[in-house]
Amino acid sequence: MSNIDRPTRGWLSLEAAISLAIVIAGLVFAGFGLFRYGFWQNNGPGAGFFPTIAGLLAAGGAGIELVRRSGAELGTVRWRDFSPFVAAVIAVLMVPVIGMTEAMTLFVLIWIRFVEKRSWIQALLSAAIALAIVYLLFGVWLGIRFPDTLVPSLFAMLGGW
Repeated sequence: MSNIDRPTRGWLSLEAAISLAIVIAGLVFAGFGLFRYGFWQNNGPGAGFFPTIAGLLAAGGAGIELVRRSGAELGTVRWRDFSPFVAAVIAVLMVPVIGMTEAMTLFVLIWIRFVEKRSWIQALLSAAIALAIVYLLFGVWLGIRFPDTLVPSLFAMLGGW
């Protein structure tokens, strides 16, 4: 048994470690939304509106769970148990490169296909539905402009768009 598969000792259980990681990631996500993208612009929601709300909700929910489970029995920590958090961090890091809706759609597609082990058809359908809901809710109904990405700049440099 490797060190990572041994039961944890001390105060940090697997659930607490994951909750703590989500609290940190949520606060970072909310911070980017507030200070980099702008929460409210021109009398309406800005590009940072959704990241701020989502980050605060994630941090708040995980914080409540962290407090609730503070006395829980310690379990085994495996790297595989952190795959949801790692996948979410990768998706967040991809936002400036490919865009928020695209990163979220890719996250849903990969998650449904490889973690939930569903068919490609189910994964593509789930990703398309998630994309449509986010676009219609935030892009059309609320009129929120999502953060700019590097992709249009790269196309412009290559003589494209």
